[in-house]
Amino acid sequence: MPTLFRFLTIIAVLVGLFYAGMFALVWYVKPNEGEITVRIPVGKVNPKLGPKRGPDTASEAAQ
Repeated sequence: MPTLFRFLTIIAVLVGLFYAGMFALVWYVKPNEGEITVRIPVGKVNPKLGPKRGPDTASEAAQ
C-alpha cells in the first residue's frame, strides 16, 4: 500500500507542476499581434489551373 501512495503522490506532483507551468505560460507570455500574408501557389488551391503534372502530361505533349 505505501508503494501505491508514493506512486499517486508522484503523479499528483507531476500533474501539479504541469498545470503550474501551463498557468505561467498563459499568464506571462503574450502573443505577437500583427497581420500575416502567406502566398499560396495556384496549383495548391486549384489543381486544375496549376501546372500540369502526371502521366497525362506526356500523352498531351505527344499530340
